[in-house]
Amino acid sequence: MNRIKLIVCYYGKFPQWMNIWLKSCELNPDIDFMIVTDNKIDNLPSNVTVLNMTFEELRNHFSKTVGFPVSLESPYKLCDYKSVYGKAFQKQLEEYDFWGCCDIDLVWGHLRDFITDDILNNYDLIGKYGHLMIYRNNEVMNNLFMKQGGTFSYKTVFTNSDNYSFDEMSGMDLIAHRNHVKQYRALKIANVSPSYSRFKIEGQTSKKEFFVWKDGKILRVSGKNDIIIEEYAYLHFSGKKPRNRVDEEYIENANIYLSAESLENREKSEFSLEELEEKNAFISEKSDKTDRNKIRKIKIGIVLKKTLKQKIIWLKVHKGVSKFNKIEREDK
Repeated sequence: MNRIKLIVCYYGKFPQWMNIWLKSCELNPDIDFMIVTDNKIDNLPSNVTVLNMTFEELRNHFSKTVGFPVSLESPYKLCDYKSVYGKAFQKQLEEYDFWGCCDIDLVWGHLRDFITDDILNNYDLIGKYGHLMIYRNNEVMNNLFMKQGGTFSYKTVFTNSDNYSFDEMSGMDLIAHRNHVKQYRALKIANVSPSYSRFKIEGQTSKKEFFVWKDGKILRVSGKNDIIIEEYAYLHFSGKKPRNRVDEEYIENANIYLSAESLENREKSEFSLEELEEKNAFISEKSDKTDRNKIRKIKIGIVLKKTLKQKIIWLKVHKGVSKFNKIEREDK
């Protein structure tokens, strides 16, 4: 079996759902995780390790890795450095066939049910979003970020304090495509849309639905006259910050309701139409449209407050995302 280590660099106070994230890591015993942080974490699962570094030490480490002083003034900028992890943490990755960068605003399902050895044997890059990208651990893939093809070059990204979204579509995904990397982009994930205040998967038709983490699996429960259950590799919060209202026993038993407002205890063992009616987050298409328009106005306000340089970066990044989306449509 191919060995995988997923890495997350995190500075600042951990989110209140950190205990749930760690338990979801534990329930993936055939994958290892490493957290690079200046925080102290007690009672770690056996497949999770911590590499303690100050933020300044990490910045210096990245500078040494790429060969020039990098701009890394705030933890938010770390997104632009995810593609460097394979080169920067090679000592910690010596025994692994693949390494990945990931986030913690998510709950893992059974990852190896979706990332099989057949996929790993045939692809060098798995995923297309910054919240989970898995690279083959070799010299070519560990240095892929240096190749041309992204909206911005790595030197531009690493020497400027602004965020360039270099870790995903307008950056590493375009670089991978233009350098003919064998990339598996069909990973089934519950990537909830940032255009809605509720949990709604990008591209999914609206209907009565709710999400649970049950027995270590991420499940979308939906339907009208019958219950439909779909399983996903993980659920990504997409910037939403649900309150953690879960008691430890429910975390231990891995039976939790997942919603944009809160993570809550789930006592039931089976699914029913009555539970779907009770936990359904979808109201109507009209309500969704109102919600979408409200969030769009908020986003426009945020963009208008950016500096001219930041607006130019934002426009170029979105143009890069459009290019990648066109590539995906043409590949289908």
